[in-house]
Amino acid sequence: MSDLIGRDGELEQLTALTGQAVVLTGPPGIGKSALLDHVARTTGWRVLTVTGVPAESQVSFAGLERLLRTAMPVDDVLAGRDPYRVSLAVLDRLGAGTLLVADDAQWLDEQSWQVLAYVGRRLAGAELALLMGMRDGAETARRLRGSGLREMPIGPVTPEAAALIVAPGRPEAERARVLAEAAGNPLGLREPARLAEAYRVILADLPPPARRLLEVAAVDDRNDVDEILRATGLAADDLQPALDARLATLEGHTLRLTRPLEVADRRGAHAALAAVVDDPERRTWHLAFAATGPDDDLAAAMQRVARVRGTAVAWERAAELTTDPGRRAYRYLRAVNTAFDAGETRTVRRLSPLIDDRVLSRPERLWLNWANAGVGGDIEVTNIRLLTHLEAAERSLAEGDLDDAFDVLNGVVLQLYLTPLTAEVRAAVVEFVQRTGLGADHPRIATLLALAVPLEYGKQVVAALPEFVAAPRPDYQLAWAALAVGALGPAKTLAADAVTASRSQRRIGLLTQTLVTEAWVGVFAKDAHLIEGAAGQALRLAAETGQPRWAIVARLAQGMTAALRGEQALAEQIADGAVRALLPSGAHGMICLCQFVRGHAALAAGNGAAAFDHLLRLFDTGDIAYHPTVRFWAVGSLAEAAVMGGRTARFEDLLPKLEAEEAATGSPALTRGLVYARALLRLQRSADDYAPGDIAAVLPAHPFDKARADHAYGAALRRDRQYVRARPYLRAAASLFEALGTTAWADRSRQELRATGETVRRTDDRLTAQEAQIAALAAQGLTNKEIGGRLFLSPRTVSTHLYRIFPKLGITSRSELGTALETNDQGV
Repeated sequence: MSDLIGRDGELEQLTALTGQAVVLTGPPGIGKSALLDHVARTTGWRVLTVTGVPAESQVSFAGLERLLRTAMPVDDVLAGRDPYRVSLAVLDRLGAGTLLVADDAQWLDEQSWQVLAYVGRRLAGAELALLMGMRDGAETARRLRGSGLREMPIGPVTPEAAALIVAPGRPEAERARVLAEAAGNPLGLREPARLAEAYRVILADLPPPARRLLEVAAVDDRNDVDEILRATGLAADDLQPALDARLATLEGHTLRLTRPLEVADRRGAHAALAAVVDDPERRTWHLAFAATGPDDDLAAAMQRVARVRGTAVAWERAAELTTDPGRRAYRYLRAVNTAFDAGETRTVRRLSPLIDDRVLSRPERLWLNWANAGVGGDIEVTNIRLLTHLEAAERSLAEGDLDDAFDVLNGVVLQLYLTPLTAEVRAAVVEFVQRTGLGADHPRIATLLALAVPLEYGKQVVAALPEFVAAPRPDYQLAWAALAVGALGPAKTLAADAVTASRSQRRIGLLTQTLVTEAWVGVFAKDAHLIEGAAGQALRLAAETGQPRWAIVARLAQGMTAALRGEQALAEQIADGAVRALLPSGAHGMICLCQFVRGHAALAAGNGAAAFDHLLRLFDTGDIAYHPTVRFWAVGSLAEAAVMGGRTARFEDLLPKLEAEEAATGSPALTRGLVYARALLRLQRSADDYAPGDIAAVLPAHPFDKARADHAYGAALRRDRQYVRARPYLRAAASLFEALGTTAWADRSRQELRATGETVRRTDDRLTAQEAQIAALAAQGLTNKEIGGRLFLSPRTVSTHLYRIFPKLGITSRSELGTALETNDQGV
């Protein structure tokens, strides 16, 4: 029955066939035979079947004889050998309640076709039916033209059905490719190789002019029929057989192939187009693929095209045209990295052995190692290695190639944030930036400064971020730069843009990295729902695309989710596992992230002293867990741990230095942390000198800190027995904590609320992280198909989730989602 997924509409039309003749038409693999078989098995009538075969297409009445041999004396019926008289004899002898089924009727002999067509036209009022299946093509078009038979074209299944049909267990990148290439063809979704073979046969049967037109169209990226006709020197009439076979469609001047086709003479097709196109970039592309041997000038031109198009195939072709071993190896290297971003692991494995690493520079060899190991999967990160990349970038810059200089650094730029940098590396970054002549208003420069020297240049980067956000830049590294300078809002927008762009471009390898980035935006925002949704997808994709380092970071983000929900044992287990994986590769800069998770797990468990000790390590310059800016995200939690664990004096010792750094860096994260910390310290003394309005302008942009401030104020009022005044703040805190999925803090607020004498309920019908994502997207007006595309779920799965979401939110329709999400209070 899997063949019939998505065919409800067609089956509905085929349920009442008495007195009718219907011809199902469509391309190979589209499901005509499956529909015919289903009707034959379920009709309850007597069924006579035949399938046309090319070998008997020239044998008169061969098809009809095979169809009727079990139903009547065929020799008597065929005695006259005249189609008209044979038709009358067939109609006279067919018993009521009989269904005739002829599949691949385009290959029936002409006489059998004429008889069946005549019978089909005379079924009205008879308890008989005729079903035929015919493959698209010139013969089908000829036979149906003027036949008087009802044609029922069978088209592709919907994207929702396609997602259910495609063979399970495929890696995401391969699954996306199959879905795109099959274009809703069920056979292509299940067995792409069989469908490709079927189309090879059809293409081979076309007249040579039509076949040539399709081959040129297959390599033309503009789909302009006039351009294709000029390139081939053929006429529009030569295209008709291909249109009859529905291998292509023609709308105005646009010629589109209905599916990818193998091109026998690919070089010739490119050469033909190169002779007629006007655009220099397109001409270079076609000349490159038409070339029969190395050509360094063409290789250099193709490299420029590769930079613009950003595809592995362009870099690979540039390498194939190159004679110099060093340049060829470099261009293959760029092809490998581009393929890795796209999640094309097969291409990475295919091209990597073609690179002669003996002629690569030291940074380039390191770059290749990183690509093969999954962007640093098992490669030790050291300051020396970072310096080699900076030196290579300096050389490119000296040669006047700024783009190449940035490309050299692209693979390691994030390590500037995750590696304890020496003064030499930081100075080298600053020197490189100065030599470019660019400032922090350039996104690549802003990223370098933010990740390598955030304390010195943070203010400049913070000032430039609004411009980057206003002009969408799908760059996950720039999102990390925003995190490095403490700008949560810009980081969230930049990460979301990067995820959206990676999804739409189907760059599965890059999508893994952008999802991890979004998860860590959630970590620093302390938004468990955001972490869970992004990290879960990232882990799955990291396994499929071979990115072990990113898998570690994604898993560590999940540890923060466990911490925020009060699952201390799980959070510590994840943090311990990350440390064991990171230390051998020298990724000491990431130990701070492990301590960040541990500290919040202890804080959620109410162990203030342990939380303070874990988090304090981020502030100790002599500790391996020290980090110059990650610690800024921990200031508020360190203050909370200090108050809870009786360490306020030790925390207050840190304040003068932190306040000086706030003035120097302009870090919004540090500002928010200090605002909350000062408020908390004041509340420890008395609720009387605390004014909630004083922090209203700072904390709302960071809901978790706003909730913590409301909780602290409400708890202070409750201790002073001002129960009525305390309740609104505690309710607001519980609601915000619950919305963020930080259930450990929400439980604490509810506990305080109970202490005021208010009855509090807690429901287990909270939305899961994935349900929250789906609800939010549906509230924005996205369809199930669009939601599924973003989250790599089938539309049917999205529908199932919505079925569960509506009762939890107390609604019955999609139109109510927006209001329900804004007003729903699932915690109190």
